[in-house]
Amino acid sequence: MDPVEYRMPYALYFDDRQTSGPFAEKSQAWADATTHGLVKVIPSLDEDPPRRILDLNYSIRSTADAVSIMRSPHAAASLNSALAKS
Repeated sequence: MDPVEYRMPYALYFDDRQTSGPFAEKSQAWADATTHGLVKVIPSLDEDPPRRILDLNYSIRSTADAVSIMRSPHAAASLNSALAKS
């Protein structure tokens, strides 16, 4: 029997609030952020490909990171509110 590969889903966050659904691959979350105009490309002579950065207060994280966010009551309330709306 082949081992089952488990991948942690990724999502786009604004501050500590999840703002996208889960994506199986981190690259899919980056593509979604790019589609929504949240990615800036910073050209550099030293880096190929150029560096991509998200708009201020946005991040792409594993949805398992929500467990660490839940330690903050304020962040937990924000996350619960965002999930209830989706």
